[in-house]
Amino acid sequence: MILANRFCYCMSLRAGCFILSIISVFVCSMHIYNFNVKMGDNHTNIDSVVFPEGVTQILFRLMPEFLTIIAVFFLLTALTTNLIHLILITLTFEVTQLLYQFLYSIVATALNINVTVRMGVYSSAVYWGFISGWIVFSAYFVYIILSYYQKTLAMMQHEVSY
Repeated sequence: MILANRFCYCMSLRAGCFILSIISVFVCSMHIYNFNVKMGDNHTNIDSVVFPEGVTQILFRLMPEFLTIIAVFFLLTALTTNLIHLILITLTFEVTQLLYQFLYSIVATALNINVTVRMGVYSSAVYWGFISGWIVFSAYFVYIILSYYQKTLAMMQHEVSY
């Protein structure tokens, strides 16, 4: 696998991990907030939100955001304390989030249970734009984290050999 040497060709991988972590937490927080506002505004128009399965559906929809926030917590802990193996937990959460986001979006839309897509064509277009962008962003995030992990591990092994 070809690993990255720099984040965006100009910054260190460690700085890239910090920057992508902050962006991830910000985007996840904004999405959770926006989703709650949309559900509050459309509460009377969407019957499934009133029933318990609607609450379950909302939790399923927001699961990737919660997984990302947990992954970022582990990554920031690993970066600040030099516990390099916590990055493996981060990678596990991020890859799980990436696959879950992709599969959930397709299945929920196909079954017509995706609350956001059912709000209309505009909401559907914005939703799929967000999902596509988030999947690309998450894949790059995983790539940078994996590159940082491999480079740091190689550096640690090189120091031990001397």
